[in-house]
Amino acid sequence: MDLCAQHSLGWVVAREGDRFIGFVNVVWDGFVHAYLEDMMVTADARHRGIGVGLVHVARDAARMSGVSSST
Repeated sequence: MDLCAQHSLGWVVAREGDRFIGFVNVVWDGFVHAYLEDMMVTADARHRGIGVGLVHVARDAARMSGVSSST
């Protein structure tokens, strides 16, 4: 758990009501670089833009935390 706390900038979760339907982990180096890992959207919730939404929220939150962006 220590490694996860050290190297995970945060998680973004998608829910539909009480149901968990998506997830992405924002992994970082502790300085200014981060990337997305372990992204998933449940099969029956795919093709609705949920994954794209997770990526956008993760990107925006990482930028607000001071992570560098090449785009």
